[in-house]
Amino acid sequence: MSQKEDSDVRVKNILRERAKKLAAWEATEAEKPGTETLILSVGNETYGIESKYIREVEILRELTPLPHVPAFVLGIVNHHGVIRSVIDLHRFFGLEGIPLDEYRQIVFIHSGMLEFGIAVSHVKEAVMIPTDKKRELPDTLKEIAGFIRCITQDQIALLDIEQLCTERRLIVYQEA
Repeated sequence: MSQKEDSDVRVKNILRERAKKLAAWEATEAEKPGTETLILSVGNETYGIESKYIREVEILRELTPLPHVPAFVLGIVNHHGVIRSVIDLHRFFGLEGIPLDEYRQIVFIHSGMLEFGIAVSHVKEAVMIPTDKKRELPDTLKEIAGFIRCITQDQIALLDIEQLCTERRLIVYQEA
């Protein structure tokens, strides 16, 4: 065997050993797969929204109320020249509403063709929630179970934005 062939064999063996070690490597807690999530509060409740659905977070300034809309629609805002609805999650879920002065921010979400704002009391932080840290919903949340994917160990309700954005109550069809 020539020196070059011997060198090639050694390199292949080294690479093979490295590949074995990498294949056997176990991710640490911070490196486990998870979901990047924005944590927010609405009144005393804590919710999470996957960051891929977040368009923007703004301070709630001017909210224009609308007549003859469902109670969960707080009103509309001008968002970069586009009029967007802003909803109250508590009222949408059939829970007692929160006084308007407790809302401080709007989280604009989007999915498919639908984009709207959710009024929130406070945006807390963006975190990675490991997929193994999620639990099934308790029976007490059956009424809103279709809009919540799961509950974390920290009692954060992760919203199912895809399901929320297909809810008929949110979709307004304008007929000419």
